[in-house]
Amino acid sequence: MLSILIPTYNYNAHPLVSELHRQAENEGIVYEVLCFDDGSTLEIVENQKINSLTNSTFKKFDSNIGRTAIRNLMAQKASFEYLLFLDADMFPKSADFLKNYVAELHISKDSQAVFGGCAYNSLNQKRDLLRFRYGQKREEQPAILRNKKPYKNIYSGNVLIHKPLFIATNTILKSRYGLDLFFSSQLHRIKCIPKHIDNEVYHNGLESNAAFLKKSKEGVKTIWWLYKNNHISEEQSQLIVAHRWLKKWKVVKLFRVLGSVFIDPVERLLKKNKAPLVFFDFYRLYYYVTSKGVQ
Repeated sequence: MLSILIPTYNYNAHPLVSELHRQAENEGIVYEVLCFDDGSTLEIVENQKINSLTNSTFKKFDSNIGRTAIRNLMAQKASFEYLLFLDADMFPKSADFLKNYVAELHISKDSQAVFGGCAYNSLNQKRDLLRFRYGQKREEQPAILRNKKPYKNIYSGNVLIHKPLFIATNTILKSRYGLDLFFSSQLHRIKCIPKHIDNEVYHNGLESNAAFLKKSKEGVKTIWWLYKNNHISEEQSQLIVAHRWLKKWKVVKLFRVLGSVFIDPVERLLKKNKAPLVFFDFYRLYYYVTSKGVQ
C-alpha cells in the first residue's frame, strides 16, 4: 500500500525509521521503508541498523547526486502506488502519523498529493536560532490556512503523493536548494490541487545561523533561475513581487546602492541571535536584486 521514502545525507535517520516502523506494525499497514544515503561520510553505521527492521532497507550510494535526483530514484524503486516522502531530519508529531495518512487515502481517493505540514518543537531546539524563528513564524501553519492558498505552502519534506504524479512533476534533477517552488508550479500546471492536512512532522535538523544564511543565498539564486527559465510565475515568490515593485517605482539601482552599505552589518546581526525577521527579508531581497542577470 505505502512506500515510505527517506533520503538522507550525513544524518542519523534510524530514530525516524524506527518510529515509522513501530507505527506501521501497530496499525497493520502494508508498507516498505526505503532510506537511501546520498554519498554521506557520517552516520553510516547508525543508518545501517535500518536493515535489521522489518520491511526496511538502507542503501548507501558513493556519490552525491542531490536531493531531487535521489528522490526520483527512490520513487522509481518503490514497490507501492503511494509514496510518503519524509526528510531524514523530521520526526512525526503524532503517534497516529501513519494512521492519519492511511485514513486520508480512504477518505479521498482524488487527493493525489497530500501535505501534512511541519512544526518546530521549542522543547528540543534553540529558540533563538534564525532557522527556528523563521520556521515557526513563516512555515508552521494549520491546514485551514494552508488550504486557502494550496500552492503557496508546499513543503515536500512531508508529502503523501501518487507515484505517477510524483514522477511526472519531479523533472528538475539538478542539485539546487529550494526547488519546492518548482514542485508547486508543476502541480499547478497539471491542475492538481494539493490537499493540506494537520499531520505535521517536527523539523529537528536546524542549521546554525551562518549555515542557514548560506543556504538562503542558494535558494534566492534558485528562485531567479526558475523564474528566468519560465519554470515559475511572478506571483509564486514574494521576492519576484518585491523586485517588480522596485522596478515599477524605478528604485532598483537605489536599493542596490543602499543595500550594499547595509548588507554586511545586517548579515552580522542575523548571524547573532534574535535579529528581527524583517532583516532576513531585506537580506534575501538584496541578494535576489543583485543576482547575475536581474535587471
